[in-house]
Amino acid sequence: MREHLPSGQVLLGVGIGGALGGAARVGAGLLAASWVPDLPVWVVLVAVNVVGSFAMGLLVARGGAWAAPALTTGLLGGFTSFSGWVLDVMRLAESSPLLGLLVLVGVPVAAVAACAVGLVAGGETT
Repeated sequence: MREHLPSGQVLLGVGIGGALGGAARVGAGLLAASWVPDLPVWVVLVAVNVVGSFAMGLLVARGGAWAAPALTTGLLGGFTSFSGWVLDVMRLAESSPLLGLLVLVGVPVAAVAACAVGLVAGGETT
């Protein structure tokens, strides 16, 4: 079991990449708001996730061995929190198209439902 655990260096790299990716996401929102003050938040959300998912695919396809967890799970995961999931779904769909489709549709629906339940459980009334 222990041989499947990431090393301390991998965990550190993912943590640093995640911090940088999260900061880049906030920075993208701030930059967009400074350029277009009335820009709806969802536009930045869509743009960040689409650009990050493209970058994830490109990095994995072209990066080979250097497409390390620090860049994929860390940096792009922190930037989008969506691109890593998209890559997992794409890989799943290669081996099982039906299961890939079910995960593609089912996870967002389940995640939104879980968030709604969490909000209610936490006392949110809106």
